[in-house]
Amino acid sequence: MEDNKIYFLSDSAYDVMKWLAALFLPALAVFITSVGAAVGWQDAPTIATIITAIAAFLGALCGVSTLTAKTQES
Repeated sequence: MEDNKIYFLSDSAYDVMKWLAALFLPALAVFITSVGAAVGWQDAPTIATIITAIAAFLGALCGVSTLTAKTQES
């Protein structure tokens, strides 16, 4: 079945944002929290929280793009 929907994000932008939101940014937040605790970075939890918020925002944009896709008339 052919996908006849128009998304406000291009396929490449969607793929990058999904990869960032689902894999890279959460892993980076865990890394910063772990290394920060080991070396005594006082701001590590704050930085990890900001990174996690960015990941959630990008994930929400991907979801909105999917939910608001308009069917293209052939």
